[in-house]
Amino acid sequence: MLRSRHQQREATRTAIVEAARVLFSERGFDETSTQVVAIAAGVAGGTVFVHFRDKGALLRAVVDGGAGAVVAAAVSVLPAVGVLRQLGSLGGSLFHYFGADRRLGRAWVQETLFDSLEDRPEGLLHRAAALIDSAR
Repeated sequence: MLRSRHQQREATRTAIVEAARVLFSERGFDETSTQVVAIAAGVAGGTVFVHFRDKGALLRAVVDGGAGAVVAAAVSVLPAVGVLRQLGSLGGSLFHYFGADRRLGRAWVQETLFDSLEDRPEGLLHRAAALIDSAR
């Protein structure tokens, strides 16, 4: 079956993200080069940079695929009252997610947790800030 260019691009991106997820979990972020990710994904080394501006952006894509779903699910069932309970619930969900993969969690904290709100409007800090703003 022939795939469209868009489908091929998405399949390549998915392969890169999945290879990075496995390698970051097994080896750690610092010990994994983009060249190794490319080999594991079955693409040329430069292809990683067609999809991601740097290794940090690749890490964010890996985390967004897992923790992003966890955050979205946690936000959908937040307790109705109390910003501290809401933040605790959100944090607890992430704690459990990253507790299962400590290397990935460590890399996320070191590399992306404190990205600016403007750079990551869907990220954890943006969601936490929205909870605090709504409590005011």
